[in-house]
Amino acid sequence: MSTERQTDVLDEVVRWLVDAFQPERIYLFGSRARGDHHEDSDYDLMVLVLDSDCESHERIVEAHRVVAGLGVA
Repeated sequence: MSTERQTDVLDEVVRWLVDAFQPERIYLFGSRARGDHHEDSDYDLMVLVLDSDCESHERIVEAHRVVAGLGVA
């Protein structure tokens, strides 16, 4: 996948996560954040949600559903 396409997909993932969870912050960490990634490296995201009616495991399942809907999980 080209760098431009990866950026487009990441932007879309972030938009979906914001729509689904209204997070306080979304952090990128790991090799992509450090800049020592490879072409096939994944994106590690931490989504900080302060107020939610969902249990944490329900949020994890929902986040996976959101990202899987984009075909990138």
